[in-house]
Amino acid sequence: MALDFLPCFLGYLWPAWDSEKRTFADMIMGSRVHQVGSRRL
Repeated sequence: MALDFLPCFLGYLWPAWDSEKRTFADMIMGSRVHQVGSRRL
């Protein structure tokens, strides 16, 4: 059971280590986030 849970848990935490803050799904699909400007609320 722990081996089944590990990839999902690691995928959830992966953005903490990735320089682009992407999840496994983002990497597979090739999606990226581009900030245009900052806006303070």
